[in-house]
Amino acid sequence: MHMGEGVEWGLHSCLTLAWLRDAGPVPIRRLAVWFDLPQEYLKKRLQALARATPQETALVVGLNASAIYTGIGLGTLLGGVLLPLGTAEAATAGAALAVAAGAWPAGTRRYG
Repeated sequence: MHMGEGVEWGLHSCLTLAWLRDAGPVPIRRLAVWFDLPQEYLKKRLQALARATPQETALVVGLNASAIYTGIGLGTLLGGVLLPLGTAEAATAGAALAVAAGAWPAGTRRYG
């Protein structure tokens, strides 16, 4: 899968903002310094992201945060179940899960 550079930086920014959720508003200037990007470039990318669906921006951000917390919860649950079995079994199960997650996009791709 090929992702445009602007989309990639938009995703990096969203993930970073999700991690810094309790820090309050984060100026674009701080994000640009963190990612070592020109401030105007990052500003343009984030504005395009917000314009994509302005009426659903809050919903999209909320769903993104929910997906992140769901992933964290499932990972914690999986770790709690597998680690008592032993590290070899946990590593094997983790590798199998990683392969399945990697194969998922290929299996769900729509052609035509």
